[in-house]
Amino acid sequence: AAADAAAAIGVLLALCRRYPVLPQTELSALMYWQAVWHRRWATSCDAWRANQQLPPLDAIEYDWPIARAEHALAVAME
Repeated sequence: AAADAAAAIGVLLALCRRYPVLPQTELSALMYWQAVWHRRWATSCDAWRANQQLPPLDAIEYDWPIARAEHALAVAME
């Protein structure tokens, strides 16, 4: 766990160096943009998967940061 925490801090410091506005950004804005970026990734990934004739992502893959509670409960009950 200590190594994971140290690695996370290292990533955070690198991000702050690359994006100097990051430390002044409200956490709610960061969470919002993470969700937006994740949805863009999921949409792009689904387009790639369709091009490769692979099945689409499960709709839950579009959620960020965590799955909807009802989906998580349904999966746990399987």
